Amino acid sequence: TMSGLIRFASAFIVDDVRGDFILTGIDAAVRRAWGRTDAYDKRRTREKLEGPEMPDRLVTGEQVGHPDVELVVLASRRKPEWLANSYLVQEDGTAFRIGQPFDYSTSAGLRTAYPLTSLRGGEAIRHAIAYEFPPLWRGGSLRGDEINN
Repeated sequence: TMSGLIRFASAFIVDDVRGDFILTGIDAAVRRAWGRTDAYDKRRTREKLEGPEMPDRLVTGEQVGHPDVELVVLASRRKPEWLANSYLVQEDGTAFRIGQPFDYSTSAGLRTAYPLTSLRGGEAIRHAIAYEFPPLWRGGSLRGDEINN
């Protein structure tokens, strides 16, 4: 009743029509709580698919079925700061541009694959991420448990 009276006075006196602020507040709180729960469930489901956390693996694009890219970093967890068109920069200054990440399945779990192409002359680096590359894995195609070795 009070919120209705306040809304009536607001509309009548200052010609400002507003919704019920109490119901709007309750709705916002429920949506926020539901969003957090949904995000938590999605994160937990993804972590179960990914399996145990492991060190990154550096492979060639051909090893993961993408011969159009030079290198691919396979990560056991997503890296939120590794966005497409960001650059990974080694200590010696060598830089690689990150392409559009994709999921890659192994017997050890789901991996996030970050395709990399080397920096071409004259490209401006806008988002540089310092990264120590692991040694290049020289095995064949990545099947089964080979990714864990």
